[in-house]
Amino acid sequence: QDRLQKLSHKIVRLQEEERRRVSRELHDGINQLLVSVKYKIENFEDKFNQSPEQALSDIKKADIFLDEAISEVRRVSHDLRPSVLDDLGLVPAINNLVRRFSERNLIDVQLNGVDESFDRLPTDVETAMYRIVQEALMNIEKHANASLVSININRTDSNITIRIEDNGEGFSMQNALRKSESTRSMGLRNMRERIELLQGTFFIHSDVGKGTFLEVKAPLNLDTPLNLET
Repeated sequence: QDRLQKLSHKIVRLQEEERRRVSRELHDGINQLLVSVKYKIENFEDKFNQSPEQALSDIKKADIFLDEAISEVRRVSHDLRPSVLDDLGLVPAINNLVRRFSERNLIDVQLNGVDESFDRLPTDVETAMYRIVQEALMNIEKHANASLVSININRTDSNITIRIEDNGEGFSMQNALRKSESTRSMGLRNMRERIELLQGTFFIHSDVGKGTFLEVKAPLNLDTPLNLET
């Protein structure tokens, strides 16, 4: 009973943190773009009377902002629940995630041990492992200043293991864990809790100037289905 209560609290907290993340992205990204568009449209008539060329230039900028807002909506929607994860499974979803990450950051990503033909995993496992890879890549993008990332996926009949390593700046484990409100420490905590909900294992090692190594392992024979659709 106590364990189920703790699991329930962890799931709720993960969901709330995900909602806060989406709220920040909507406010900081899409909202600001739309406010800029609104401002340019509202001032179009006055600008046109004073300087038609400037007014038309502003409308073209507003059109560009709208395109950016549409792209942001698509990105946020994809991050919330990529359709490829539901339709094709974990490996194609990670392939897609890695491709977008590499293109966005110009970082070389080596994806090893990938076999797109292997059978689908339990939904909770696919969701958690995808979110962990997503969180790890987000941490690398924000903090690591890496030029190379290696991701290794290994599946057996009883478990799946994912190892992620980068050649970035690394960090002090002690400092990261002590700063409980930093984005990095919250990311680490989220990854750890996701894998613990699956009764799996979580290991991370990093040193300043020596990159970071992460390993997560999840069993494929969960006793109780969990609601991890976030």
